[in-house]
Amino acid sequence: TEGSGKVVIRASYYSSNRFDANGVFQPKDAFDLGTDQSATVTIAASGTGFSAYGITFQNDYNISEHLGKNDQTPAVAFNSKADKINLQDCSFIGRQDTLYLQGSGNRVLIENSYIEGTVDFIFGNADAYIKDSRIYMAYFSGRKSGYFTAPNTSKTNVGFVFDNVHIDVSEQYPSDATISLGRPWQTEIATE
Repeated sequence: TEGSGKVVIRASYYSSNRFDANGVFQPKDAFDLGTDQSATVTIAASGTGFSAYGITFQNDYNISEHLGKNDQTPAVAFNSKADKINLQDCSFIGRQDTLYLQGSGNRVLIENSYIEGTVDFIFGNADAYIKDSRIYMAYFSGRKSGYFTAPNTSKTNVGFVFDNVHIDVSEQYPSDATISLGRPWQTEIATE
């Protein structure tokens, strides 16, 4: 942004997750692209070795518009499908599904960064090492629950590793809210 010395990349795409009887995605409008395509920025699988420093990636959907109690829906700020990703001093701001880290075996390093969302806002099947960062669960009108992560990690992969990470939850959540570090996504789990 002009005068601030910081680079902010923002958009407002989302996913309604509406499908017809045959499982074909049915977008509501030109901004409804589905979760995989809704990101403000997507790094393709061919983007091996991508690095970013000091950039804010933001999806404004559900932040500055569509704020009604039942309006929350996936709207990705940053989607990485590549290996050897290095993200330093960056911010990832969204609500549901903010940071999508894809590709079984792909490696992502996030350091000295800020990640903000409400539901499943760090998700995917890549291996991620998140170090010396802050993770903040923002409030969304009417919500009484939230999940920081939704990993989809296979048995042979590492998943998400958090090292020296400060985790906060908005004080706007009611006292009876259910807040969890994570829940599996597209993966079956068993306990004994």
